[in-house]
Amino acid sequence: MNLVNHGVGSGATDFDGYDSYIKEVLKDQKIWRCLYEGYMGVNWKETSVECDDDWYFVTKVVVHCLVNNESPKSTYKVADRILGSDLALGLTLKDLQRRGKKILDEAENLYWKAKNGTEKYREATVELQKNGNLYINDKYVIQEYKLNANKEIGSYDVNLSKFPSGTTYEKSGNIVKIKIPKQNIKDDINGTIYVMNAKVKTCPAFYAEAERDDYQDYVIAADPFEKTSTKTNLKINSDTANLKIIKKDEKTEEKLPNIKFNIRYENGENIGDFITDKNGTIFIENLKPRKSYYNRTRNR
Repeated sequence: MNLVNHGVGSGATDFDGYDSYIKEVLKDQKIWRCLYEGYMGVNWKETSVECDDDWYFVTKVVVHCLVNNESPKSTYKVADRILGSDLALGLTLKDLQRRGKKILDEAENLYWKAKNGTEKYREATVELQKNGNLYINDKYVIQEYKLNANKEIGSYDVNLSKFPSGTTYEKSGNIVKIKIPKQNIKDDINGTIYVMNAKVKTCPAFYAEAERDDYQDYVIAADPFEKTSTKTNLKINSDTANLKIIKKDEKTEEKLPNIKFNIRYENGENIGDFITDKNGTIFIENLKPRKSYYNRTRNR
């Protein structure tokens, strides 16, 4: 920081502003920790300061102290006099000293957190992982997923592709349930689950370089949440249906063995020829969940 450059100070009222451009993600991990543990990542109500402006001021002071490698308490002290502008706002010296002590204490604490901490900025990542096995209720085949992130996760969107018609999903926190209507499963499933606009609290900060050399460069930190996305495939083998046929005499209800049937799906695809056992029964496993038709061909 060059103290003679324009833009050093509050920047609120002393000039009209100036143009800068975001050059890169902030690489200084100490300053990033200051922002993450300070104004950008922590609400002022979680601290001892009395308002949002004081917490912003704490963070700004600590950034300057980190640049100069000097702690806040070795650089600043609590006010021992009051300015006319403060009196005009109805403040007293007691008010300033109370707030000033809280600001300086918090600044000192934040400085050493930033200086000695190990937390580092990490680019946002999310991943969908199966949460348990596939299960079935009255209407749906259901697979539950858990959305994991490398930091606190906020909102996110879900989109489904190449699933049977009527497939839907439910979200509850970071749990996503994919619900596929049983009656609409006709073939094997290879669907894609997209998670988009997933907001992860990584607290990214950026180095903004002023377009003019006589203006101060800045660190910009706005939205603490960074957006990212992920996808995964859900593959389901649909050959899980069973078919049971019991052949009985129409008059006596006697179960008839050795009766041959040809069984086909409704689209004409041949399943095969089967013969009733001694109990008049045919049992076939691993069929597609479609309507099937059977015709008696002959007695064996």
